[in-house]
Amino acid sequence: MAVHLDGTIWQGEAIDTASAGELVPLPDELMLDPGDQLFRAGSNIACLGVSAGDFLVVEPRRAGNARTGEAVIVIARGAAFAGRWWRKQGRRALMDDQLDPIAEGKQMRILGAITLILRHSRQIRSTWRISSTSERLPAQLIVNSFEE
Repeated sequence: MAVHLDGTIWQGEAIDTASAGELVPLPDELMLDPGDQLFRAGSNIACLGVSAGDFLVVEPRRAGNARTGEAVIVIARGAAFAGRWWRKQGRRALMDDQLDPIAEGKQMRILGAITLILRHSRQIRSTWRISSTSERLPAQLIVNSFEE
């Protein structure tokens, strides 16, 4: 299966769309929902265990809603940030793994929830490490496919 890339996410910068449209081959076992977006991480996002080059499967949130603790991408003042969503008593923030705010305030717009983190390794065989950030899926799955 091949999926079109929607761009590259650099923490704290505008989404880089130069790579948008690039076809990314993914394991056939992976099932994506129609409308899901695929982004490449341009930098490490330590609070989510994301390394530069990982792929992020994002479920768009058109209404801008997310549950507290959910891994999301937000847009604030034109820049993209990834982290854990937090909302309480009208306060909105994107938090890191130490519960320090990455971004906060009403100017943030939730782009979507990160449902899968895909890491590709080409050593003896092609290996995809798939980490779920969703409660619906197991925490980690490793898919191996032998090179021909």
